[in-house]
Amino acid sequence: RVCGLGGQDRVACLDTGPLTLMVSFTRALEEMGVAEAYALSTGPDPTGTVGDLLTLDPTAIVTVPSVLERCLDSLVQGLARRPRARLRSLVYVGEPLRDRTRAILADDLGLEVFAYYGASETSALGIECRAHDGIHLFTDQNYLEISSENPGDTAANLLVTTLHQEGLPLLRYDLGDRVTVRPGRCACGLPDPRVDVVGRTD
Repeated sequence: RVCGLGGQDRVACLDTGPLTLMVSFTRALEEMGVAEAYALSTGPDPTGTVGDLLTLDPTAIVTVPSVLERCLDSLVQGLARRPRARLRSLVYVGEPLRDRTRAILADDLGLEVFAYYGASETSALGIECRAHDGIHLFTDQNYLEISSENPGDTAANLLVTTLHQEGLPLLRYDLGDRVTVRPGRCACGLPDPRVDVVGRTD
């Protein structure tokens, strides 16, 4: 919802196999009430994968940057051949996205790009909103702390204490991620604090 996805959207969750992380996204999207949500597996031929993807005509794609990089040239060419394609946004998960790739998606293809932030140990931690001014951290699911060895550091480690995780609760768990905190309130109106993830160890 923070990304503007809703009842009119057809969302393709693209990864190397359907039984990976993307299954959790399809379930959440269905509970949100999107028109369609499905997991699509990439094949060895990026052109074929993108052809299958564009035949389904999604309005949004959820994917991992390393998968996206393999398919990027085919996606650019495929969308050029389909001027009526309804694709309007892309959510990337699990890895950093190169600045050059983000520029191609946003500037060349006209897509709105969102960063989804999470970890294997915690699942969802936050997401980029439509103001594109940092990642909003979800404070309803986790208690989050910033830990820095030196008071003058511009970036610090993010510590997580899970509030509702029953199977493996975490207490002041250091993710190994380095973040910088964005000051002030976001123009989108969400009260959640915002960060930039500047480094990940995993």
